[in-house]
Amino acid sequence: MPLFAQEVKIIVTNPEMTSRPGETVTLSWVDLCSKISLNDSDNLKVIDNGLTLVSQKIDTNGDGHPDVFIFRSAFGPGEKKEFDIRRVLRPDTTASITDAKYILPRKDVAWENDRIAFRIYGGPLAGVVLNGLDVWVKRVRYHVIDKWYDGDSLKGEKRISYHVDHGEGADLFNVGRSLGAGGSAVWKNGGLLQPGMFTKYQIICTGPIRAMFKVWYRVEGVDSLSFTEACTYTLDASQNLNRVD
Repeated sequence: MPLFAQEVKIIVTNPEMTSRPGETVTLSWVDLCSKISLNDSDNLKVIDNGLTLVSQKIDTNGDGHPDVFIFRSAFGPGEKKEFDIRRVLRPDTTASITDAKYILPRKDVAWENDRIAFRIYGGPLAGVVLNGLDVWVKRVRYHVIDKWYDGDSLKGEKRISYHVDHGEGADLFNVGRSLGAGGSAVWKNGGLLQPGMFTKYQIICTGPIRAMFKVWYRVEGVDSLSFTEACTYTLDASQNLNRVD
């Protein structure tokens, strides 16, 4: 009998009495390795009653080794479901629901899923914006970041401004000097002491389920001290909110 099985069954329960139609289930890669004989390069797939679910392996800390394995499923109120996780030779190819990228020449970081998009300004076109997060609302489920940036960069009458809703949604939020939808700052002398724009970035993963990246800020003038702030942003498919660490 082999020391390790080639598949493992897990049970996931929705503890809430409400439906969760697009839920991300997160498993520790180390825990999976204790049940299945795995190498870092191995591929897994998740089976739910014969149906293969979308899944993703992520190296969250950039050390070259997977840290978590995630997949998507839908749960009814209080529902308990059993899934089979199997090792496979090739990963399933699927269209990514999420995306994160560094945008040139603007030097922004922008990210999105099937419901919403965000960006952090990184270049001279930011104007008065510092580290506030900008929100792009979407009417559609497909990716819009590249299309909106490209259209807005056109000159003259050809320009398609992403500040105007052309049927897909728009950038309707004026960030200005605010923290936007998830920025942070030091509160000092009755006001916010915000860093400038980010000084460095790292795209951790782009999908298909989770977009994740990290940005660094240099914070000056806090009681004559200076320090670096590192922020990790995570956006999962079908979610309206980021997780910010």
